[in-house]
Order: sequence, then C-alpha cells, then structure tokens
Amino acid sequence: KSRNIFRTQSNSSGRQKRQLALPAMPPQSRTEAQPKGSAHGDQRPIKQSTGRWLHQPLEHRNDQLIESAELWLEDKRRSDAARLSIPSNLWCIRGSLYDLSDFVDKHPGGRDWLQMMQGTDCTEAYETHHINIEKADHILAKYKTGDLSFYDENFKFQKDGLYVALRSKISKHLKKKTGPSFEYQKARWIILMLWALSLILAATSSGNGKFVLAVFSGFMLHCLMGIGHNAFHQAPSWWMYVWDFSVFSSRHWQITHAISHHSYVRRAFCFMLLTLGSKIICLFGVYRNLVTD
Repeated sequence: KSRNIFRTQSNSSGRQKRQLALPAMPPQSRTEAQPKGSAHGDQRPIKQSTGRWLHQPLEHRNDQLIESAELWLEDKRRSDAARLSIPSNLWCIRGSLYDLSDFVDKHPGGRDWLQMMQGTDCTEAYETHHINIEKADHILAKYKTGDLSFYDENFKFQKDGLYVALRSKISKHLKKKTGPSFEYQKARWIILMLWALSLILAATSSGNGKFVLAVFSGFMLHCLMGIGHNAFHQAPSWWMYVWDFSVFSSRHWQITHAISHHSYVRRAFCFMLLTLGSKIICLFGVYRNLVTD
C-alpha cells in the first residue's frame, strides 16, 4: 500500500502542487513544547519509533534539473516543523528542544553546522558527529528549554545497542592517541601536492590547447580531491576548500554528504539517493516501489 506523504493539489494556474500530508498522531501530539521550569516542563516526549517519514522523498525532490542542497535543507526544516512543531529558532535533539543561540560561536565544530540545523530535528547528526557524547550531553543540558509532547524517532541509539557501544570504544581509543600518525600526515601532504599539480596542469594545458593533457589532469584532479573529505565532518578548515577549487561546492557537500547521507543513508529522505541514483533506478522501473512500499 502506498505511504506517500504528499497530496496532489491543483492551484489557480492548473499546475499540480504537492503538499505534505501528515501521518496520524496522538491527541495533542503537535502542541508546543512546555517551557523549562513549568509544571509540564520535565515531562519526557511520547516517543514512537515508526520512522515512516524517512521512506518518503521531500516535497521538491526531482522537481529540478540540478538538485539544490539548500532547498533540500529548507524542505527538511518545513517537514520537521509540520511533523513535530519545532520552532524555527530552536534545535530538536532526542525529542527535547534547545536554544543554542548563545552557543553558536562557542561550538567546537564551528557555527555553520548549528546554523544549518536550526529549526530541525538534528538527532542523527548530533549522535553521529560527537564521539565524546558524554561531554556533548553535559554542555547541551545547559541550553534545554523543554520537551516535545510527541516525538517520532527513527533510530533508537540504545545504550546497550551496537552503535553506542562501538562509539564508546572508539572514544576511549582516541583518548589514548595524541593525534594522526606521521605516516598518515605524510601521505596526506603527498596527495595534496599531487592534487595541486593536477590543478595547475588542468588550468595551463586547457589554455594552451593541449586537450588530452587537460582531460587527464582534470580526471586526476577529481580523483585526488577526496583528500578534503574528512573536513566535511569537522570544524571548517582550508582542507575542505580543495573541493571548491575542483569545481565542486564545499557547502553543498556539507549538506548532502555529512548531514543527509551520513544520517539517512539508503532512505528515500536522503539527498544523495534521490539525485543521480533515482534517475538510474527509474530506468529499471524500481523507483515507484522504492518510495511507496
């Protein structure tokens, strides 16, 4: 049975427009969160682990010739607000609301991440990008404003679950390390120099009419630009701008890769699944079943 959450409606111009159709929720499930310190402020949200919304594409998916990461983020913000009544000036994590406005400039990962996730349910991004989760939770508690009366969680992140246990072991291991090994640093700089050489060759050979060399250096440029990958999961650094010099967008990749792909991998909600992947799947007639079954 189809579980498509979008209704089709005709506007005055006769064009078909899709609107978000919310799943049924318990009574008072979409009320505003109780403020901190009120009679109901300490109540935990009613949780349901359906996650069905993740199996539906966002409103403007496949409406564009070139998909926009910014539009995906805005669609997610509207979807979360409609589904959970998240205020646009707050952040939702595990069904609780936080006002991180005063923490934005103090965030070790940089202000960009918090600004992009404001007004959304960022539970998955929070859980997957904070290895020392105990420290992060301690800081986060200072900014709590209340709880949602209803919260539709997708991943449970149970304390005795595989992911949480693995994250804890990794955290303990990393605390014993003083930083990347010399071999890693050496390999990283060698790849960076090869990338820089490819960039220079691509720029100069194309201007001199050396087509074969330009194609080869361009190919090598895009093979080597992955050296900036780790920077998309950390505080902004100059490493991430390797992608911008390779005719890509570092901000686009922050949204589509770090936020969308790593949080909602293999879900119709994921940006990266429904771009090139969706068009390939359509050729085999599988797309309809993927998003409706």
